[in-house]
Amino acid sequence: MKPQALIYAAVIGIMVAGCEKKSFSPTPAPNQESAADTEKNPADDREPDIDLVGMSATIVYSEVFNIMSDPEAYVGKKIRVQGMASSFVDYSTGTDYYSCVIPDATQCCEQGLEYQLEDETAEYPKDNSEIIVTGIFTPYEDDGYTVYALMSANVAY
Repeated sequence: MKPQALIYAAVIGIMVAGCEKKSFSPTPAPNQESAADTEKNPADDREPDIDLVGMSATIVYSEVFNIMSDPEAYVGKKIRVQGMASSFVDYSTGTDYYSCVIPDATQCCEQGLEYQLEDETAEYPKDNSEIIVTGIFTPYEDDGYTVYALMSANVAY
């Protein structure tokens, strides 16, 4: 074998070994708590399972993409995220929807997480205000579809 080929093989081996040892995803290890336990007290005082506040825009965008791609893996997790308040009214049903919109690092692509406040009488934030939302990621039925939202949510400005 040529010395150059041996060097390339060694470098590739080191790179692969290095990639296997590091994980840059803020996704925590699976929670051993059952979904039934979470449903009993969704507004508990535990720390967030996934806290995306203060993370880089790339990490936040990636994790939100993961949440949207495989929502069942996040059901029951307490999630904390920062973004811009946004609302939408479905005029055919009269239903109001609220979300925390999270831009990516280049500000070209946005993703949003719907939330519903724990206090049903509380006023929702004005659109385009910067917010931090903490809630339990939960599925619910809407017009025959399963959708996901941060339920029992609290909002900070």
